[in-house]
Formats: sequence, structure tokens, C-alpha cells
Amino acid sequence: MNSALRNSAAHVFVDSVDAPVLGDVDAHHLLRVLRVKPRDVVTVSDGVGSWRTCVVDGDAKVEVTSDVVVEPSPKWKLTIAFSVVKGDRPEW
Repeated sequence: MNSALRNSAAHVFVDSVDAPVLGDVDAHHLLRVLRVKPRDVVTVSDGVGSWRTCVVDGDAKVEVTSDVVVEPSPKWKLTIAFSVVKGDRPEW
């Protein structure tokens, strides 16, 4: 995992990482629930492998601070399945 992703205050999914815009719900969650302060570093992603770092300004907007990073898809796809045995639920 990249250190910028690990060190960011939060990670937000946006429609486009080229011009990230926070929705009202995301802005509320960042500022009120997570209590992200102005000038804190957050990462934004489009959910398909592209992300970049940004800083939060005082108006719940983000300013881009890095280039777009594209993470390639993993070479292997893994599927896990199990069947429920006798009883109501799986035993851990």
C-alpha cells in the first residue's frame, strides 16, 4: 500500500479524480463526523483504480496536491465459497 494512502486523514470516492468535487453527504461526513480540519490531507478515488491526494480547504472543497496514480488490477481473481452446515449459522 502506498504511504500517501496510509497517511491520509480520510479516503473519499468521487466521480472524477481529474476534477474532484465532494458531494454534500461526503463533505458533511468529512467535516462533522470525521472532524477533518482545513489543510488536512485526504485521498480521492474513482473506485476503478485511479486516486490522488488532496487537501481540504475551509469550504469543504478539496485542492489537488498530486498527480493521478493508477493502480493496475490484480492478475488473479479469488473467489471464496462455503456451505452452511447443519444448524442455523456457521460456527467460528
